[in-house]
Amino acid sequence: MLRKAVNLVTLAHYVLMNKNTPVLSFDYDLGDHKAVRIREVFAPEAAPFGFVDRRGDISKAELNYWWRHRAIPASRAHVKRLLENLQLESTLVLAEKSFGLSLSDRYWLNDEDDPASWDAVNFFDNDFSDDLGFLTLGQDLAGSSPDAPDYRTVSLSSPNSTLGGDLLKKWKIVNGERVLLKSGVGFVNQEPYNEVAATALHRRLMEPGEFTPYTLFEDAPGVLCLPEPAGARRGTGGRLGRHPQRETAEQLVRSALLREAPGGSGA
Repeated sequence: MLRKAVNLVTLAHYVLMNKNTPVLSFDYDLGDHKAVRIREVFAPEAAPFGFVDRRGDISKAELNYWWRHRAIPASRAHVKRLLENLQLESTLVLAEKSFGLSLSDRYWLNDEDDPASWDAVNFFDNDFSDDLGFLTLGQDLAGSSPDAPDYRTVSLSSPNSTLGGDLLKKWKIVNGERVLLKSGVGFVNQEPYNEVAATALHRRLMEPGEFTPYTLFEDAPGVLCLPEPAGARRGTGGRLGRHPQRETAEQLVRSALLREAPGGSGA
């Protein structure tokens, strides 16, 4: 008797949305985590940049390319460990759990079989847990912490599921504001201090509003950096999580600049 292997495909029926505007509908293979057919294009002008080719068409290949790069890159540190502990096969599963939502744009996936609304799900207006951000940043590697979530009950609905880049970072709600915290790599953890040093240089060379200033922020465990809130940059509000090492970093840069300046004290 001839036996044939049958691949069971579980399809979801999604609509790519630009906030409240439907862009296109497509069938999505939940096993392979990719679009298998574009069913209808509604508003190509509202599609992500680069979606539309020279003929004005949107291809399945472009859709899948955008979606693959929507997820946390597999090359980021700690990702393999994260997936193993969450018992997930791909970072694309994390993006699926969060409707593909981001805090960098307004694109998201609406499930036609269980439709939602932008107002109900977007992370600009709706709070989100720090669980996934704590884990994607690798903060659980620094030893026991009362803030460490339980992998068995962690909330996967988070903008950190679509946060790109290889360096460790996370979105976090601090005093009601959405802030992007950046971490360093290795035992030196140099990158946050580089950002603060660059801020000191930018303040000497550029006007406020022409650059993004960073300050140091301690988020147990570890020292990170984050953009200063607008009120702090204007001198009209307090600073979030101001860290004493920020002054040290700025003083080092200032001393170096003085040594290089004409008439400075350097050799």
